[in-house]
Amino acid sequence: MTAPLGATGRQWMKNILWEESDRVPLILRVPGMKNRGKRSPRTVELLDLYPTLTGLAGLPHYARNEGTSLESLLRNPADRSWTKPALSQIRGGRSVRTERWRYTEWEEGRLGRELYDHRVDPQERNNLAENPRVAATVAKLRALLPRGSVEKRSSAIRYDAIRDCTYFPQPKPGAAKGDAPGGEGGGGLKRCDALDP
Repeated sequence: MTAPLGATGRQWMKNILWEESDRVPLILRVPGMKNRGKRSPRTVELLDLYPTLTGLAGLPHYARNEGTSLESLLRNPADRSWTKPALSQIRGGRSVRTERWRYTEWEEGRLGRELYDHRVDPQERNNLAENPRVAATVAKLRALLPRGSVEKRSSAIRYDAIRDCTYFPQPKPGAAKGDAPGGEGGGGLKRCDALDP
């Protein structure tokens, strides 16, 4: 079972709302469970872990904690009645992921919105948010997003590969290991001009 590791080849960080960045592996092992080793195609959230663990342990579940127990999916990984979406939020953006769609709004749509159909575009390359043919889907998914203000998104970072590169000087010939800043020869980093001449 996986929850919404990676990025779309565009960036790599865990603070963007693209599928590869938003996903994390979720592996549960429950002693005595019949469906051991089975994968579920259903969309789940990490918030679902708490009610799952309390339910499996026979402990009380506090209503103040969010999430839905995954026990039904552990018993039947293909359970089609499970239609719960996964929600994600970072500074300035909110996203909802269903089995088919990912919809994202930046500052409640003021800075843009994104819609991707994972049946035909699993790498999220074709933003459909402004396509009138999917306006009903946008409206449905938008209604699933939490209401209320979202904190402002930071300004875009301007990166100049030459001016802003990370540079650790290489050790001088004959120097002992670890003599250069950054550890053994700069932790394997090369001179900027070798990377971007």
